[in-house]
Amino acid sequence: MTLHDFAALENVEFEASIDLFRAAPEDVRVAHAVEVCDIGAATCLSCRGAEPAAVFRRVVRLGVGRATSEEEVDQVLAHMNGRGLQYAVPVTPQSEPPALPSWLERRGFVRG
Repeated sequence: MTLHDFAALENVEFEASIDLFRAAPEDVRVAHAVEVCDIGAATCLSCRGAEPAAVFRRVVRLGVGRATSEEEVDQVLAHMNGRGLQYAVPVTPQSEPPALPSWLERRGFVRG
């Protein structure tokens, strides 16, 4: 699979997830702090009170389709940390740059 093919397939899932969050009715959005926030090429999805965190509080597109930078990683993590909730940052072998997993590990993330 080429990086282009991988990014195209990942973006199908990402767009569906983002649409799900954006489709939440206003009263649900307010009651559960449902939020979609774009930072660089990444999109941060958060929702208070829903589990699992890997579905309802996660960062998508980080390192997919284009290489991310440590500065962008720090901006994304600062945003998500500001919610005060556990969240996930999916990383695959195709994520760019290859150093992304080690950048996250240095910031306290564990593979899972």
